[in-house]
Amino acid sequence: RGIALVSYWWPAFSELTASTNKRIIDDSANWVGITAENSYFMVEPMPKIKADDEKYINTLKDRISKTHDSGLKIMLKTKLAGNNPRRQEYSEAWWNEWFKEAERVILSYGVLAEENKVESFIIDYSYGNSMPNEAFGPKNATARWEEIFKKLRTVYHGQIGFNTYL
Repeated sequence: RGIALVSYWWPAFSELTASTNKRIIDDSANWVGITAENSYFMVEPMPKIKADDEKYINTLKDRISKTHDSGLKIMLKTKLAGNNPRRQEYSEAWWNEWFKEAERVILSYGVLAEENKVESFIIDYSYGNSMPNEAFGPKNATARWEEIFKKLRTVYHGQIGFNTYL
């Protein structure tokens, strides 16, 4: 049983981690889902997903450490969100860049998850059209996602999942 928390964008969350974790344990949960949200800062002419700054990454690591210290397991979810591209056709070059950006973000969080002994890592791509058989998606989406998962497995050895809304 677990409880999911939104991304840690508010500085006061750091001060509230211990009391939040206590409340989660009091509610008989033993897992916490922590979402790290990644946003696009550019879609045209080529997609770019912003890199999280060092302060955010360090804050996230601190939350992971405090949560583990509370005795809770962690499901870290990296969410490719923001102004996602949707329902229009893009060139093969555009899709090459999109998957390169997605892979960069996913692998960097996979390394973070491994280094911080996170029990479960979820790729959350809730919106968009990069999925297999999507009308406006790339023809080789299945192979591209399989390649990302294959590379992710080389840097992260816990449970891996994928969340999407088709």
